[in-house]
Amino acid sequence: MIDAHREKLMNEMSSMEQKRMKEIESLREEIERQLLSMESYKKYVDEVRRKGTACDIARAASSLHNRADELLMFDVIEHTLADLGHADVKFTSSNSMTDDVNKTLGHLRLHVAKRGKSI
Repeated sequence: MIDAHREKLMNEMSSMEQKRMKEIESLREEIERQLLSMESYKKYVDEVRRKGTACDIARAASSLHNRADELLMFDVIEHTLADLGHADVKFTSSNSMTDDVNKTLGHLRLHVAKRGKSI
């Protein structure tokens, strides 16, 4: 009975780990997309500055400024880390004997604390 419950708990842990790894991978991909967007903007600005005439630069200035503001407003690292939060897995044992194995041997609980809230 104990071995079967142990196996069940190990499977639950594995499932929690896989779910968390998917969340981390998704956020990593978001960070990479934002970095590519910033790199693309920087290359375009450098090209306009090197090859553009004063008139070209003056025409592009407003749109470049607006795009820079958009990129700066989204602090990708802080935002994604706040979305990810901090996760703790806790095993709670039981002090009572019942017919229910979970209640007798204990259970796992995943607690994810995000900025301003807990899940």
